Amino acid sequence: MNWQLLYERSEMLRQFQQQLWLEMSHQLRSPAAKQATTLTLILEGWCESPQEERQHLQHLQTALHQWQLHWQTLEDLLATPLPVQPLQLQPLPLASPWPVVARLITPLAEDRRIAITFPQLSSPQPLISGDPQACIELGLGVSYWGLQQLVQGQIQILPAQNSILWQIQGSRLPVQETLFWQVPRRLAEVMGGQLSYQEQGNILQVAWIPHPWDNLESNS
Repeated sequence: MNWQLLYERSEMLRQFQQQLWLEMSHQLRSPAAKQATTLTLILEGWCESPQEERQHLQHLQTALHQWQLHWQTLEDLLATPLPVQPLQLQPLPLASPWPVVARLITPLAEDRRIAITFPQLSSPQPLISGDPQACIELGLGVSYWGLQQLVQGQIQILPAQNSILWQIQGSRLPVQETLFWQVPRRLAEVMGGQLSYQEQGNILQVAWIPHPWDNLESNS
């Protein structure tokens, strides 16, 4: 058992959870104060017309929807197990980690005003050899590492031939291989794949090439 990798995985998730908690608590507090004021205006009859009251109610409905999304993100965060467990490789669809990764990364990207898009994978999807939690950690780590590199810009996460590409484009800082890069790279290797990056002008491109699931593996 690789205890060093288990420790580094737990530490990466701990750092990410801490950052996300700070961001989510800010996003939940600020709209709540504003919408409480709006509700007071409605209840105390300060609206000048039914149309104005309806407009305020529509804003409250939109805010409630946003709060529901934030709570879903917090539930995903709480569901992330710490300490992490040893890897158990199994066949997984290439798309499996992205719904959770998207919910956890999007609030941080929005806070930095960085546009980020996630892969849209059609069916049938290629099966890869991976651990479900480790694949989420890999996607989470690289995506957050991309945010760390940008002052402003955008991140596109794209499907390629049995692989995933991150196109990190914009005004960038000098590349630093933080824990959010080191852990995903080691996870990719342990799961039999590769994770690498290259710089092309103002674009930093990351490629994850997972190991395809071979039926022979299930018999080994």
